Amino acid sequence: MGTIDLTLIRILLYGHSSMDDMHGGISNDAALIVVEPQNDFTEGGALPAQNASEAITVINKIIPRFRYVIASKDWHPPDHCSFAKWPMHCIAGTIGAEFHFSLDQRNIRTIIHKGVERDDDAYSVFENSHLEAMLRADNIRRVYITGFVLDVCVYETAVSAIALGFDTYIVLDATKPAYPDQLEETMAKIRDAGIKVIYSADLLARSELRNGD
Repeated sequence: MGTIDLTLIRILLYGHSSMDDMHGGISNDAALIVVEPQNDFTEGGALPAQNASEAITVINKIIPRFRYVIASKDWHPPDHCSFAKWPMHCIAGTIGAEFHFSLDQRNIRTIIHKGVERDDDAYSVFENSHLEAMLRADNIRRVYITGFVLDVCVYETAVSAIALGFDTYIVLDATKPAYPDQLEETMAKIRDAGIKVIYSADLLARSELRNGD
């Protein structure tokens, strides 16, 4: 599959190309979750998403608009259980496990390491972590999820957030899929799970209106 057509995705999700019926903006009760923006999931890495650096660029644009930013890292031992399905990736302490060099880390409040035990698959950032408690403690009600990859850890993190009662969005141009040829099926799963989708331009426009820019 070539370049992802964002208008097509809007139609697949909502039956039209308008975003007028989507709600949400950036407020003090919102958090940004950046899922695994690591070298191994970007170009040249062990398990790269196609055009991943494009998503990093978008993430960098929206990070400054949030007061609460969390990023996660896969931080696997060499014998991690996921390597039965995926190529070895994000081995703790290696270059592949570090954040991509271009990621703007200045506003990241917390880094969550996941998959740190051999049998801990932990696709969701909420799994076996204190993320829910941290968000509740800071009165976060809405989460915007970005990072890698859309059809695995981003999706699973969003499903967890929905189950925990958070108003949940995926920022679609701030993520990339592992399987772009299965994007239509992925978007159907996202829709069926009750996860909302927004694009960075819409998110930034709402922020500018809210802030009076």
